[in-house]
Amino acid sequence: MKRCRGSRILVDIELAKADVPPLSRELFDDRRDHPAGAAPRRPEIDDVRALGDCIAEVGIGQCDRMRVVLEQRSLALSANGGLAAADGRNSIRLSASGTPDDVAHYSRTIANWTPVPRVAGRGTVVGMIRRASRADLPRIRELLARANDAPYDLAAVAEEKCFQRGFEGEAIVSIDRDFEGVSVTCGKHLRLIAVDRERRRHGVGRALLRDAESRGAHVVAAEPGNYFTPGVLASDATTLNFFAAHGYRETARTQNLEVEMPVLSVGQAILPARADKIVCATQGNDRERVLDFIDRTFGPIWRFEASHGATLFSVEHEGKIAGFSTHDANNRGLGFFGPTGVASDLRGRGLGRQLLLASLADLHQHGYRKAIIPWTESIDFYRKACGARLAHRFVILRRIAT
Repeated sequence: MKRCRGSRILVDIELAKADVPPLSRELFDDRRDHPAGAAPRRPEIDDVRALGDCIAEVGIGQCDRMRVVLEQRSLALSANGGLAAADGRNSIRLSASGTPDDVAHYSRTIANWTPVPRVAGRGTVVGMIRRASRADLPRIRELLARANDAPYDLAAVAEEKCFQRGFEGEAIVSIDRDFEGVSVTCGKHLRLIAVDRERRRHGVGRALLRDAESRGAHVVAAEPGNYFTPGVLASDATTLNFFAAHGYRETARTQNLEVEMPVLSVGQAILPARADKIVCATQGNDRERVLDFIDRTFGPIWRFEASHGATLFSVEHEGKIAGFSTHDANNRGLGFFGPTGVASDLRGRGLGRQLLLASLADLHQHGYRKAIIPWTESIDFYRKACGARLAHRFVILRRIAT
């Protein structure tokens, strides 16, 4: 333990193996409430850290990262003279209300974590982000229940949104400190970001966003193939302002529709129009045949999404597949319809309506009383076909490079 003045801390760290890049940025401290005042600007720290025991200087507000590969002693820092509890969450804690006094460290093996220091609102100085696993799902679900501002039940689809892969690859889930916030990225998409209401305006969202951007994410929601919402709720001014402050701009708008379930059996809904035949492709070759049609006609993203559908309907015209529909492919358990589509040369024959009614009837048969028709511009079609109404508008955001 070593006592020091000002807004820097000397921490004794034992490293088994470390990869510490040069900390090229200048250290700074803009906390006006800190008794030591603002720290002087000075470029720091040595480019090389030897393996074994060493002294690491931690600057308040330092934006660079130190990645530890195999084992590191976790730190619990207290500014008030007491030692923070050595829990299993590998947290770095520092109070903003006093000069750093006490440092305690304990040995623990850590796999794949990244401390992300941040300066934020009053009382919050240092945060840490780590990668989550399925073992964290119960606590993630609790967090999403507290933090969700969307009009749909995010906690109910927590496993799908956090750990199901997307078209662009595997999802990466990041947790801020003791489950104060969570983000999920897949490729260039920020699938979701949620912060506990009690911890908002403390820099949690900003830290999670920076972490997501470091992996290339720059589109908010709007992830084809696996999305919770197609964008930020247009009425959510707080979230829109948050992203605008970080360089995100509106690129499009869309909407979700809702429809009360028709009192219609599946058999009634799929009565063939003229000589056209609607088939329920549940498994095997029939399902693959429909998925191949989707791939050829609408592209691989639609095939990816439709492959997760609960029931896959197709319509045939003159012995060939002409269109398809499915549901519960996305946000399973919430009653989401789609995707659906009809070959361009066979539109206008009522095939799309028949496919729509078949899927709605199947949802109704499985206990749903309301269906959500997401991310669509075809408002008039759905209004006439099943009485759907506009429910929510969304803004699609993208980070604009400067």
